[in-house]
Amino acid sequence: MKIALGIKGSSVNNTHFGMSEKYRIYELENGMLNFIEERINDNFTQHKHSEVEDIMEILSDCNVWVAKSKGKKSKEVIMKSGYTPLIINSDSIQEAEKKIVKALDHR
Repeated sequence: MKIALGIKGSSVNNTHFGMSEKYRIYELENGMLNFIEERINDNFTQHKHSEVEDIMEILSDCNVWVAKSKGKKSKEVIMKSGYTPLIINSDSIQEAEKKIVKALDHR
């Protein structure tokens, strides 16, 4: 299962997922979260908010989209599009990674 975590600077993005500077991509296998790559959110560099449709272009291969917050409408669109939104209350990337494993390891 591929997972995308929204990042801003060196922390978990504490605003909307579409305002993430970049997305850290992971693969969850056998209870281990393996970092694959970082993807840049081009809309962030242009000081724009990415809509769900914009993010789908960047993260179409990721099953789970992890953020500190997501709007209600965005959450619904994400779910209707076949992706799983996951809210993690953490500023630290390392702490978020632990929480992701805990939340998803049973799937």
